[in-house]
Amino acid sequence: MTEKRILLEVSDLNKFYGVREANFDAFVRNFPRLKVVARGDVIKLNGD
Repeated sequence: MTEKRILLEVSDLNKFYGVREANFDAFVRNFPRLKVVARGDVIKLNGD
């Protein structure tokens, strides 16, 4: 399994994630085989 870490360099994380994490949830739904973990300004992606 491959892991990729992405550091978000945005000034407002609320705008990136969206209201009630709507943007983040939409991203996760579009990639069902990918495990996505978000912690603050770091997103970890795990998959084949």
